[in-house]
Amino acid sequence: MTKLTHLWPLILTVAWTAAACSASAGGGGGGAGYPGGAVGSQCAPEGTGGCYFANGLALTETCSGGVWTQQQVCDAGRFCVMDSAGQAECGGASTVDDDTTTATSQDASSGDVSGDVSAAQSDAGSPTQPDIAADANAGPKPLTAQGGFVTAIDGGLHGVDYAGTAATASMVHRLNTKPGGVGCVTALDISVAQPGGSCRLDLSFVVGYAGQGLRLETVRFHARTAVMQGGSLISTLPCKGWTDEPSTGPVVYESQGPEGTSSIASLTQPQASQVQAQLPDQVLTVTLDAPVVMKFGAREFSLDLATLRFEGLLTSKGDPTASCVKAGKPLPNWTLVDVNPGSKGYKNAYGLNAFPGKKVVVALVSDWCNSCRAQAQLMQKLQDQANASGKADTQMVLIADKQKSDISQLTKQVKNIPVFLDTAAVNAWAQMNAPHAGKFQGSQIRNSSYGFAKNGKEIMYFAPNGSGSLNLTAFQNAVMTVINAAE
Repeated sequence: MTKLTHLWPLILTVAWTAAACSASAGGGGGGAGYPGGAVGSQCAPEGTGGCYFANGLALTETCSGGVWTQQQVCDAGRFCVMDSAGQAECGGASTVDDDTTTATSQDASSGDVSGDVSAAQSDAGSPTQPDIAADANAGPKPLTAQGGFVTAIDGGLHGVDYAGTAATASMVHRLNTKPGGVGCVTALDISVAQPGGSCRLDLSFVVGYAGQGLRLETVRFHARTAVMQGGSLISTLPCKGWTDEPSTGPVVYESQGPEGTSSIASLTQPQASQVQAQLPDQVLTVTLDAPVVMKFGAREFSLDLATLRFEGLLTSKGDPTASCVKAGKPLPNWTLVDVNPGSKGYKNAYGLNAFPGKKVVVALVSDWCNSCRAQAQLMQKLQDQANASGKADTQMVLIADKQKSDISQLTKQVKNIPVFLDTAAVNAWAQMNAPHAGKFQGSQIRNSSYGFAKNGKEIMYFAPNGSGSLNLTAFQNAVMTVINAAE
């Protein structure tokens, strides 16, 4: 097993040169070129809230007279920290462009995360860094990573240790100025890398569908990081501790449909009402529904983030227009009793709205129909396969004909997928088939199947032949289009 080397703390992935610097006058206005922050909003207690870097400027925010003000404290392109006397101390000039330093993916809508670092950064070697942790009065603890990951690739175990390494984050919350109101977190991007910018790991979270909260959308791992000069690729930085990649160019593994959540909670007052809210002493973990499959061309590995966490200061931008729920088309709205003893919802009345953020496959079946029983058995098999392959974001559902004779003939074909018993009053069969009504009706539409994307859009319709015969291979192929759909 490859030995993982403990890393030196890296402050915002840039090199530092310690130099004293006094705060410049005239801050507090949140003027042009400043990121705005919490300027003008009420605050308590009095004091300076520490340094941060945004839009190329090192800034502090100070609670003075019960109102947040803001000051630029270093020359453009330089960073700051707070010393033991509560004064700003300026670091050397950044060798990373501002977009990379502040967020890596500030625009949550684009999801674009640059893989480039500057040539100056790669030449800097291990940077000289101030010992912030040793100073109890240095202000909020900066965001750092703890742990890392180890995985099997190329016949061996390889991994990366990010322990003590500084991370960068970009977060957005729904601005809520109502007394007692909370602000949901709608986007979160986190990046962490080893000194010099190698081995970078990017995590991107976006708001999910109703009931899901913040969901992991994309993971990128830079096994070979591009080194750019004047817009041209001049070399790459290999990742220490990682396998020898066959490619000599940039290598960025990207996740294939990750499913997971972050431990970040909604903001409460007063932060929920702040345009730029500071959240000190946060502990952020990632919980995956299943290990993430990471791919680069034909190469792949399985990524587990159970041992990785982030600790320290998070800053969140308040947006009054941000949505707390991902928009989607409503699924057919009916409520029926689940009659499968093996289902989690057994004996409960519910419907498709119980599966928010999942792809759903629904089949209309009858307990007296041989092909329907075979269809139910195949759907359970496909559900098991999807779960085992990390695609648990798909849910199989059966709706049994209201003209039942022996419902156990269906339920014994499956283990845990829901089996809903239709009624004359609800007539879910007709509701499901309404967009395709025409040639067949009543029991003739048995074996019909419908597939829905996560946004509620119907993406698959498997038509019946009206006689009850069923091509199981054709049906399986139709279901697989839903399982393998990106959304």
